[in-house]
Amino acid sequence: MSKKKSKTQKYKKNVKRKATKKLQKEEPISNLPAKNPKESLNKSKGRQLVDKDKVNYNVILKKHKTDNKPKVTRKNINLKPSQNKLKKKEPTKLSLTIEKITSNPVYQFLKKVYNFLENNIHILFNAILIITFIVLNFGFIRCAFLSTKTIIYIGVLLLFLIAIALSYNKYTSGKILTICLCLVMGIVIYYMQYTYDFITSLNTSYYEYKNYYVVTFDLSTNSSIYSINNKKVGLLSDNATNVKKILNIKLDANYQVYDDINALIDDFYDQKFRAIIVNENQYAYLKNHINLNSRDVKTVYEFKANAKRE
Repeated sequence: MSKKKSKTQKYKKNVKRKATKKLQKEEPISNLPAKNPKESLNKSKGRQLVDKDKVNYNVILKKHKTDNKPKVTRKNINLKPSQNKLKKKEPTKLSLTIEKITSNPVYQFLKKVYNFLENNIHILFNAILIITFIVLNFGFIRCAFLSTKTIIYIGVLLLFLIAIALSYNKYTSGKILTICLCLVMGIVIYYMQYTYDFITSLNTSYYEYKNYYVVTFDLSTNSSIYSINNKKVGLLSDNATNVKKILNIKLDANYQVYDDINALIDDFYDQKFRAIIVNENQYAYLKNHINLNSRDVKTVYEFKANAKRE
């Protein structure tokens, strides 16, 4: 009997094992959270679940499935474009004015010039530098206030610096050197134009440089040009502006301007002023002028000034 019992017990145990294995395959409980520790123990021992536990298990399974579903967000929702967005925006007044300006041929031309200068700005720097140097040399030659050796020395030095600037004008350092050279030459040109009026003198058909003389009485007190400093000086109004500018380099004087040469010479001989400024023809007339107070005269300074042709 004991042997039969043992066989039946073994058989029942085998049936239970097979049943539990089937249940574990159909319902994998190991991945799901258990409600309480008792259930986990029952599962580990391979016991079958009660009907209530099965119902709870199905509820948990549904929750687990819903939790794994992707969350619905605004990015995931494909909204249909509204009809207002599909409509084209009507052009505003500002956009219409911009279109008119951009379509203007003058604007197009200026834009092309700007693009060209932006890409070839070094060419503009080179041109300005060369033109400024040429104008400076014309001023030196026309004004003739420097000796030939001095003009050559200045020209060679400037050419050396200009060659360096031209070779580096594509870079910032070359542009800075060009600006500095143009500023220095521009200051000298302005000084020559203000003092000697050399740009007007380039029109040789109407203007020319004439020799002017500072004439005083032939006395020992009148030894040089500086002896008439802060004294009265007489001159004619025909070229008074240019004459004053040049003479002011040497001294400060109180100028007496006349329209009539005879009145000027008479007042000079009457010693109303210390010196007189005349050109070549006027100087010859002064020597031949008859006056009761006539006396010997001499020149203490000679210079050139731009004047109209006679």
